Amino acid sequence: MPDCIAEGTTGFVVEPDDRDGFAEGMKRLYGDRNMRQRMGAGAYMLARAKFSQVRMMGSLAHCYGVEA
Repeated sequence: MPDCIAEGTTGFVVEPDDRDGFAEGMKRLYGDRNMRQRMGAGAYMLARAKFSQVRMMGSLAHCYGVEA
């Protein structure tokens, strides 16, 4: 998930099956509206930058050895 989540900026990363870590992250978000808004905006910008249609098509073309 490091391609999608920047720890503390666009979300929280916890180990699989770490219920306590997941619950702690949810509590932090629930209790801090500004953090939710910052992380939401940060995640949106990260997704637009890394996973735009143009970028994804270019990556696929590169994988198949063709020019986009």
